[in-house]
Amino acid sequence: MTHFETTIAELKAAGAEVVDPFAVPEIEPLQRGPNPARFKDDLAKCPKKGRNSEWRHPHDPDARITKMKDGRTPLAHKAEHAVDLETGAVVGVTVQGADHGDTTTIAETLTTAAEELEAVATATDGETSVIDEVVADKGYHSNQVLVDLAALDLRTYIAEPDRGRRKWKKRPDARDAVYANRRRMRGTRGLALQRCEASDGSARMRISTTPVGCDARICGGTRTS
Repeated sequence: MTHFETTIAELKAAGAEVVDPFAVPEIEPLQRGPNPARFKDDLAKCPKKGRNSEWRHPHDPDARITKMKDGRTPLAHKAEHAVDLETGAVVGVTVQGADHGDTTTIAETLTTAAEELEAVATATDGETSVIDEVVADKGYHSNQVLVDLAALDLRTYIAEPDRGRRKWKKRPDARDAVYANRRRMRGTRGLALQRCEASDGSARMRISTTPVGCDARICGGTRTS
């Protein structure tokens, strides 16, 4: 079975239906014909990837094709959650399109986490907690993400993928944000957080919160008065 046929079978097993199907006329006689090698060459030119514009789940039209770590390509959603560094409490959960990258979904998840923290503080008559640190794996690393988080006065500890020598002539703001994040990642706290991420094996984004008005730092990712 070809990779293309395997992908189609997996999508059908997940409950998908073809929106824009295509068919090879008289395919069986071609397979049994005198020149199967040529047929295989022609078949290899067919698209090998499923497209969200061509497939939809009959009961969940918002599901999108995603590639799992084991190679499967089911129709699914992307669930992303933010976890408090000190308590391990999940403070924000979003469900977004599986075809959206981490650098796209991080903004909505952080916004949701901030809103949830504010709602909890309001309900408990406590001090309003705010996010002051963002810890994430290298899938969340991009120039624009780091620039946007720096503009919000958030300290980032985001693992940086190897992109070789960078050119910053036209992006001094991106250079400053990337270098600041890199400097923190190489520090004692950054190295400790990397070990934590490696042992956890999770793709979760982690945050630390700070009650407004407090300024004394303690170990664990939060501040207290």
